[in-house]
Amino acid sequence: MTAAAELGGYVDGPTTALAAQEPIDTDDARMSVVNNARHAYDCVAQTRVSWVARSADYIEEASPSTTLQWLAGFGPFPVTIAADGRPAPLVVALACATSVGGQVVEFVSAIRAVPGSRAPDTSSEDASSASTALVLNRWLALGALRMSTEDLETATRHVFAQDAPSGAVRPVQACLAYLDVYTRRTSGTGLPRLCGAYVREYMEG
Repeated sequence: MTAAAELGGYVDGPTTALAAQEPIDTDDARMSVVNNARHAYDCVAQTRVSWVARSADYIEEASPSTTLQWLAGFGPFPVTIAADGRPAPLVVALACATSVGGQVVEFVSAIRAVPGSRAPDTSSEDASSASTALVLNRWLALGALRMSTEDLETATRHVFAQDAPSGAVRPVQACLAYLDVYTRRTSGTGLPRLCGAYVREYMEG
């Protein structure tokens, strides 16, 4: 991913208001404002997954258990690798509901190189969970996840792409990931329903 921000990240400014006669370099000030606005764009513009079920539709776990079960997967999608070799964090949100109001169902998201390859561990930085007891679906923020070092090696592969419009097709190295969604019921017999999934890449800086 090419950064729009000239300086590649957020630039801190003064933490207190400047006095009326205190000098300021207008070029530096403008550069900071424009750079930070472009960095904000970088942080929200890299959508990787954007799926919303049609009205009154959803993906449902018909036989929910109190243990986690794989429900759905999305991908593959590209993940940017920073200069230090770490994959960029991915901001994840799920639109979720339960079939019976008041009965809690849990959803767990995980970033994987291979969908369904292993159960998620929410104590790690590649998985997190959220719950709902509402019949009407609501978006649950599952935070920023980062692909594990274990998955990174598997996810990095060669794909073929044109080097220019009507140009030659050449092999390039890419990191391709999947979003795994797991679910379980924590009370009652409510059926977990997935109504939407969203992933965007967050550019650190």
